[in-house]
Amino acid sequence: MKPKAFKQVEPMKYWTLHRWVRREKTKPEFCENCKIDKPRDIANISGNYQQDLNDFEWLCRKCHMQKDGRAMRFASMASHKGTNHSLSRLNERQILCIRDARKNGITYSKIAKLYGISISHAHRICFGVAWKHLNGKVKP
Repeated sequence: MKPKAFKQVEPMKYWTLHRWVRREKTKPEFCENCKIDKPRDIANISGNYQQDLNDFEWLCRKCHMQKDGRAMRFASMASHKGTNHSLSRLNERQILCIRDARKNGITYSKIAKLYGISISHAHRICFGVAWKHLNGKVKP
């Protein structure tokens, strides 16, 4: 079956092109790369986003992330925890002091003022959502 032509004057936008490919390219039962998982994403092969169905493939999320480099970026971000993170204002010792302070009944708002952080961030620290690599939750 020949794909329907897309009538336009200027080049197709990124999402418009992906929608067109999703509509026109038959979705296979398995990923075109690993042939194991179900395909979820349409991926451009060449990087030249042209209106060419042969320049796109159906991939599972894992293969798509590996091919476009997202998997490597996420893996490298894992090492940016705690004081290694560029936006970190606190160090590990301060985090443990914050958790101890909360155990001793000091309010989140007092902790936040003392350390120059938001109340919600103080809460996330105490519950182990932020700085979870240090382990240990503090109950309110």
